[in-house]
Amino acid sequence: MLARQTKAAIRNTRVSQILLEHFDAIDRGQVNHNTAILFEQQIEVLFNTQAWGFREIVLVKCIARQLDSTFKASENFYACNPRPLYEKPIRAELDRRGIPSVSPGR
Repeated sequence: MLARQTKAAIRNTRVSQILLEHFDAIDRGQVNHNTAILFEQQIEVLFNTQAWGFREIVLVKCIARQLDSTFKASENFYACNPRPLYEKPIRAELDRRGIPSVSPGR
C-alpha cells in the first residue's frame, strides 16, 4: 500500500528539486556568464555579511516565490511558512553541500 504524502512532504520534495536544479546547473556550467556576474555583484554584500540569517531569509523568499508566483514577501512573508520551509528542505540541501547556514537556536 502506498503511503499518502502530506502537503508538507510534497512541498519539501519540490523545494529539494528546485535547489538541485539550480545547483546542478551551476555545477555543469549551464549558467549564463553575464547573468551570473551581474547576480554575483548584486548579492555579494548579502553573502559577505557577518549578520547570520540574511542569506537564509533571501533564499526562503526566492524558493517561496518559485513555489507560488503570487507570493509577495513584502505583503506577508509568513504566508509561506518560512520556518518549516527553511528547516527541512533548504537547510538539508545547504548542509549536504557544506554551505554554512543558520542552525536552530543560533
